[in-house]
Amino acid sequence: MLHRVIPLVSALALAVALPAAAAETGSAAAGDPVVARVNGKELHRSDVEAAQKSMGPQVQQMPLETIYPLLLDQMVNGMLVTEAGRKDKLDQDPEVKRRLAKVEDRLVQEAYIGKLVGQQASDEKLKERYQQFLKENP
Repeated sequence: MLHRVIPLVSALALAVALPAAAAETGSAAAGDPVVARVNGKELHRSDVEAAQKSMGPQVQQMPLETIYPLLLDQMVNGMLVTEAGRKDKLDQDPEVKRRLAKVEDRLVQEAYIGKLVGQQASDEKLKERYQQFLKENP
């Protein structure tokens, strides 16, 4: 029985994670076709590509065409599971809200650090630091 439950749990985890990764990209470019519609919400090809990039290195190295049907299916399933959870008002559950706030805090932290690093790192500054490193470490 356990050998049947583990793949199901893994598939559900993937189904939940992939739409979240795809949502990060946002995509309405002309060369980015809609590949699925789920109850009025669109999935674009770039969403599937972003989902692949959010997965482990082995999956990232595979040609997209090889895993495209599976990724798209998992993303659609994830959207349906999310929709069902929202219908049951699970997005209003205090524990879910608490966890969402933590995820939001992490994203804000990452964005802030990325902004600071972007402001601090220029090609010229990196070259200067590299030259300094070379002088200090002959």
